[in-house]
Amino acid sequence: MQTYQTSVAELFDTLELEHHPTIKADRFGSKSPDKIRPIRIIMESHEGRYEFMSMLYRLKHGSDKFRKINTTEDFTHGERKVS
Repeated sequence: MQTYQTSVAELFDTLELEHHPTIKADRFGSKSPDKIRPIRIIMESHEGRYEFMSMLYRLKHGSDKFRKINTTEDFTHGERKVS
């Protein structure tokens, strides 16, 4: 069984981005065989987040594993109040 850390590393490889071990990634929810659990990736900087989001078009030409991936940008509590 593949871990989500391996999936995150493969995602960064597909996007041709450098994966830093300081980037935090974790899973939401409890394990269940009939549910897909989202992975949250916390970038170390706004620039890293922008670079990641700007490279998502590469997923369409990547492996089947990532072609139907859904990504959303999340914000800190302070950023949410400003929006």
